[in-house]
Amino acid sequence: RVDESYARIHKVDIINAPKTANGKRTIAIHDDLADELQEYISSLYEADKNTRIFPVSKYAFHREMKRGCKISGVKEITIHGLRHSHISMLMEMGVPAAAIAPRVGQKRTSMTMHYAHPYAKRDREIAENINGIAGKQHV
Repeated sequence: RVDESYARIHKVDIINAPKTANGKRTIAIHDDLADELQEYISSLYEADKNTRIFPVSKYAFHREMKRGCKISGVKEITIHGLRHSHISMLMEMGVPAAAIAPRVGQKRTSMTMHYAHPYAKRDREIAENINGIAGKQHV
């Protein structure tokens, strides 16, 4: 459930409502992630409904992502880039933009399409499919 926004400004934690009404939402997650989160939450000392699940700053999270990317040899990505990647992955899986928009807190599918990055392989497949259709009509 996403019902709050977190920021750390001048070493002060700021917790507000999301920027828009669409930002407040419930998101279904896959079973493996749910299990991992449940195990992690169970390990927290006296966790309750007000406990932040990940009590780290955006800077600390980015630093760990950068370190992990360097160790694994994966291209470095920003935290916001994860949002783009998630939307692109869902689009590649064939999930309609109308289903993705509410998941990521957007009202309009046009904004979702703005975040989606085209895949070169998919673009080539589209061209080949058009070639196949065009070729069949000439037979």
